[in-house]
Amino acid sequence: MLIQATTVFITLLLPLIYGLDVNPTVLNSKSGAICSSVQQHKGKGHIKVHGHNLPQDVKVPTFIFHYPDLLNFTNVPRVESYYKEYPDNLPKDLFSGDKFNIVPEERSDFNEAKVFNGYVDSTRDAEFIVPQTGIYCVYIGKVDDAKATIPVVFKNSYGNLDYPSYLIYSQLKYVIIAAICLFVYLFNYILRFKVGEDFKNLDSISVISKAVIFLVLTPYILVYIYYWFSLFLRNNFINSNQDSMLVGLASFVSEFLVQAYGAYTHGLLLLFSMGYGVIYYHNGNSHHYRLFPRKTFGKVVGFLVVYLVVLYAYFLLVNHPSEQYPYLSGFGNLGSLDESSSSWSSVLASLVGLFSLILFILTMYNYFQTKKTIAKFPPSANDPDSTQRVVGAFRKSILIFMVLPIVVGIIGGVIGAVNMVRGLVDTIPDEPPNRLDDYESVLNFIALESTFGSLVQPVLVSQWIYFFTAVVAIFFIWIKDNNGLIIDRNVNDPIEYADVSQFDVSDSE
Repeated sequence: MLIQATTVFITLLLPLIYGLDVNPTVLNSKSGAICSSVQQHKGKGHIKVHGHNLPQDVKVPTFIFHYPDLLNFTNVPRVESYYKEYPDNLPKDLFSGDKFNIVPEERSDFNEAKVFNGYVDSTRDAEFIVPQTGIYCVYIGKVDDAKATIPVVFKNSYGNLDYPSYLIYSQLKYVIIAAICLFVYLFNYILRFKVGEDFKNLDSISVISKAVIFLVLTPYILVYIYYWFSLFLRNNFINSNQDSMLVGLASFVSEFLVQAYGAYTHGLLLLFSMGYGVIYYHNGNSHHYRLFPRKTFGKVVGFLVVYLVVLYAYFLLVNHPSEQYPYLSGFGNLGSLDESSSSWSSVLASLVGLFSLILFILTMYNYFQTKKTIAKFPPSANDPDSTQRVVGAFRKSILIFMVLPIVVGIIGGVIGAVNMVRGLVDTIPDEPPNRLDDYESVLNFIALESTFGSLVQPVLVSQWIYFFTAVVAIFFIWIKDNNGLIIDRNVNDPIEYADVSQFDVSDSE
């Protein structure tokens, strides 16, 4: 008991030791620029720069602008240069008293109402209602006091979440409601049409159909309710400049649970491809199944445990503020995109991909082996077509599990890519002469914004569609005529202990 408690404690403590995906938007004497996406709707999206932590009588120049407007100014450095050169190597003519000295391009349509150019001090904050949705940057002048901080709050019209997380959050409530309604419908279906009000008769239902409800749909609902709740806390109570250890831990756990659930369902799929629930089960009696080999089951469970440990370690290493893009916030975990990621991160990322590949290969291999074995099973005396129906249901199930996600994913990806290209075409500015570096920086920001705004949502929707389609299809494939394994606790059938080798399986099957 002590060992288990210690393991749980260490598991929860490690994310706090190695850092979570927390990157508060706070400027100081060493950090003079920060950028984030702000979603505008009905004038609620805004940026607020707080100066209350500054010493008295100290005024810090503050400039807030929509980053693509960088090309409308001749003397404002791109954010990469400003962040790197701050505070001592900035152009001397960039400031004029308590403000930035902004020089517009001659051919630009610069409008002062679209930027904030002023200062903050201990009694004055800067608040800017953003004119449109986009990526905005905050530049500040030199801060001499090393202890002084200038919190910057990027507030979206919907709350505090970064936009990718909000896309998930805004859809999750509908997904959870749909999942709960589906659970109620499927459970009511088996009670009404299959077993009546006597729950003891649940054994008369196909194991696969019951597993869909209790082993797939139920944990799905629980995991995503917790995930939604963690996003709810972040969206409504944690500003972009704040760092909450408990909320950060809750977010880390929720994101890991989502990935762990994916690994768990892949493990269930592997067991299914090996015949679990079709010709194997872990206990009970039946006329037409055998006990699942304990050694094989132990190997599968052990493989999944190692996979989850590797996945957890990978999450620990990549959940940290980006070192390559320290001036960017509001785009999820950019730390995982750093080219300078540690060798351990690369190794663990490769291992996660390798585990996924091994699961796929094992699933496909065992599918063909199990299909041969099923075909050799003697048909039921009362139902001569039972074996063929089980083979057909098994084949349809694998097609749904392995082919449907690819088809749906491609459709979602194509729709997202088309939307992204359209967004880029509409927003790409003309290249100004002799400013290639600035132009490339602006294009990178536009591409980043367009990717999250156009590509993420169709991909998310395609995932929800696949999940619900698969759950409904698998349930009814196996509930029809009760295909597959059915538990009969009143039968003492020696065939359940038979060895697979007793069945002559031909390679021609």
